[in-house]
Amino acid sequence: AERTPDAIAVSAPDGMYTYAQLLRRAQAIALELRGLGVAEGDRVAVVLPRGRDLPAALLGVLGSGAAYVPLDPHHPVSRLEYALTDSGASAVVTAAGMPRFNLPMLDVGACGDATEAFCRTSPSATAYVIYTSGSTGRPKGVAVSHGALMNFLFSMAEEPGISPSDAVLAVTTVSFDIAALELFLPLIRGARVVIAHEDEVFDGARLARKLEAEGITVLQATPVTWKLLLEANWAGKADLR
Repeated sequence: AERTPDAIAVSAPDGMYTYAQLLRRAQAIALELRGLGVAEGDRVAVVLPRGRDLPAALLGVLGSGAAYVPLDPHHPVSRLEYALTDSGASAVVTAAGMPRFNLPMLDVGACGDATEAFCRTSPSATAYVIYTSGSTGRPKGVAVSHGALMNFLFSMAEEPGISPSDAVLAVTTVSFDIAALELFLPLIRGARVVIAHEDEVFDGARLARKLEAEGITVLQATPVTWKLLLEANWAGKADLR
């Protein structure tokens, strides 16, 4: 944000943020969370649609000193409520039209901009708590530390590598662990993260058009997504990694 404040950091179906705008938005969210009583080491759930405020909210929770609990708003309410209770979440960052819960709730639509400094934290502190699918029983919350997340991101920045000229297409639900790679890796290198619309993620033809229209150079996806592209007669993209 200091080096390239006017470069596009995030583009999404509902608009975009430059690096400077993303930072101010995240700082405003962090400030509002502190006003709700969120303290260092707390857990804060994030229940948001796929939009430009999703990475801002995750960064805002981290900036408040708390750990985020990313939840997919399309999951059954009973599963969401279980994760809120099990994680001990003290607040929820959400938006209009999302499920409501009996916890302090911060609507990102009510947040403006701020220049409040982020809290400093330690590598051993929890950055986020991700919930397993629950295929063998109840979903389990797995705590991932700041140190583990940063080791992963900086390793991936080296190999396969990423540069400020890259554009990464984010196709994964935030409740799946690899979403952290899609959303944060571009941001630590000055690249651009492009958040795909939910309808594009499950439509091979639309996804192929997105890759071309947005000049995407990096895509991480499961075999299911690559199969969707191939079944849509996608011929590949020469500059795509």
